[in-house]
Amino acid sequence: PECGPLREALVAQTPRLVSLLKDFGSAVGHTMDMAIDQEGATETASADALHKRVYVAMSVVAAIRGCLEFIPLWLSEHDSLMQAVLEAWAAALRVEATPDRSSHLARPMLVEHVVCSLLQATRAMANPPALLFKLLEVAGRSSEIVDTSFVFRYVWDDLVVQWSIAKRREILGAFLPRLADNSVSDESNAIVLQHLINPMVATVFTLPNIALASSPGGAAASDVATLSPEQRGAELLRAPILSLIHQRGWQAHMTSGSQPMVASKASVRLELVQLSSILIRHASTAVADLRKDVIKFGWLFIRNDDIMIKNASYVLVAQFIAAFDTPPKIILQAYSSLLKAHQVESRFL
Repeated sequence: PECGPLREALVAQTPRLVSLLKDFGSAVGHTMDMAIDQEGATETASADALHKRVYVAMSVVAAIRGCLEFIPLWLSEHDSLMQAVLEAWAAALRVEATPDRSSHLARPMLVEHVVCSLLQATRAMANPPALLFKLLEVAGRSSEIVDTSFVFRYVWDDLVVQWSIAKRREILGAFLPRLADNSVSDESNAIVLQHLINPMVATVFTLPNIALASSPGGAAASDVATLSPEQRGAELLRAPILSLIHQRGWQAHMTSGSQPMVASKASVRLELVQLSSILIRHASTAVADLRKDVIKFGWLFIRNDDIMIKNASYVLVAQFIAAFDTPPKIILQAYSSLLKAHQVESRFL
């Protein structure tokens, strides 16, 4: 608290901090390019200079993290600083870990400071969807370098089990268009699906008490405890949410032929199959009009070479058979395929 003047001076130097972080990102890119073309002493000297810049970037982000405890909206009020912090994090991931160098701890410390800074900013801004998604991406991609489990605990304890159904609809509405956005990586979407979207949807049906913000035609908040799972599902999937799931999730992965489109990587497909299973199990009435596309989606991925996607698809098909009247041909095909499965992982299904 007694360092207020120092923090004010640091905030006044925001453009300089941005410049230092951007210089680090540029240096990483330049060094990686040189490493491809050069060898020997020149490469070693370049690497030494880079690791000095890692120290500088780490110190800058550490100072930012410290200031955010007292000026929590600093990042939100300076987009250039936010972007520079994210660029420094991305650059740090590209730096090769070198345990034999004295600077080898600077890289994980830089990554940890970025994760903590983003968490502080996200909390201060009341968890805006775009920043929350970025926080999860950064935490997920950094988990092999530093412990980021505290981020996922925060998301679960403070958000997933606390949010009203209306808030969950808002998050779904912000996330689903990302599935068709080429500027968003599949890795990012898979992380957000795994740690936020799927748990958020599943807990709508499993939590004993969940708030429901008043909305036109919606139930009153005091009546939430009496809502059945199907009623909760209908509230969650009100237009345009179900339409977005249909377009971005199910239709985007299918063609008129027998093979699925390569619309996303395996990690995203797996999470979408699991999301579909949650909806079929708990909100079959809400998705009944789209059940033909759901079963096509699940059936196509039964042919997938990835054993996890294949097994998740069998679960989806089984949930579908339990929820809807299904032609005997489909039931027999699913059952016979499981009987023929030679993988140990498939036998329990």
